[in-house]
Amino acid sequence: MKSRVAPAALQERLTATAEELGSRLAPTGVSSASRHTVMPVEPMMSFYCSLPPEELLNAAAIEASPERHFPDLELLQTDDIRVYFDARTQDGNFVASPVQTWLELVTGDKRSQEVAEQLQVCLLRELG
Repeated sequence: MKSRVAPAALQERLTATAEELGSRLAPTGVSSASRHTVMPVEPMMSFYCSLPPEELLNAAAIEASPERHFPDLELLQTDDIRVYFDARTQDGNFVASPVQTWLELVTGDKRSQEVAEQLQVCLLRELG
């Protein structure tokens, strides 16, 4: 999707609206990868949400249109509570947990798997 809202405002409006509606919202691990590792990513915000995406967008008063080229927003509806676990704010950005990020990267393409290996080393180092 393509929205007409700046990324910081987009994130703020989506999180506030999800909270007001009592629904869940969390960034995907892939969209959070650059916050946990050295991995350049496309400038797209991607979130898991427990509400239908259209309902969340309408409630947040965000206009978004389907876009195949240069989308900046992806909303994936799921009730799988595992994807919401340990989402956090890091340096002012809402990010998925490092473990969720690793899980998504390790099941991705070759480049993503290489980044997952780097993240795994960091995670294990933190655990001692």
